[in-house]
Amino acid sequence: MSRSPSFYKTLLVLAAFLVFTLSFAPSAIAHHDNEAEHQTAVSVAGEQAAQTPVELPPTTAATPSPTKKAYPPSELVVETLFKPDNAGRAAEDYDRVYVHYVGTLWDGTQFDSSVERAQPFGFSLSRHQVIKGWDLGVKGMVVGEKRKLIIPPHLGYGDRGFPPVIPAGATLVFTVEMMEIQPAHPDL
Repeated sequence: MSRSPSFYKTLLVLAAFLVFTLSFAPSAIAHHDNEAEHQTAVSVAGEQAAQTPVELPPTTAATPSPTKKAYPPSELVVETLFKPDNAGRAAEDYDRVYVHYVGTLWDGTQFDSSVERAQPFGFSLSRHQVIKGWDLGVKGMVVGEKRKLIIPPHLGYGDRGFPPVIPAGATLVFTVEMMEIQPAHPDL
């Protein structure tokens, strides 16, 4: 059976993303040891988000937003797009979480999407398995919650980038939906 070139491109991007995230990112990411540092690193917007569902962005290559600021933020921005009324337990350090996401560069160019693959992405919070911006931005989410994360380079892939998919010094924008939380300590 022959597959389309876009299938192989998507497969290559996913494999490269996972290899880099699991191999190189932990050594390149700064580590916050206390909650005060965590709080100063995260700018939370939309605490009182509307209680109506917000759909994830289109899963095709996005176009630049005409309302986007000319310069990306220098710190992590976390915007709650949707939070269910009957929110359950929030994701905590070391929990295994499964999320759907769409990732774009600051200019709107899409580089990855678990939605297109119909396969949620799983990782353990605060175990340096993903970029620091994800650990900080996903912590505290509940199942069904959707957030927009704007991740500056120093909390993403930094000056190295992740060629050829993510250029050096790139600001990343993710729309993330929490699908499942497996507590690190189920007895607690």
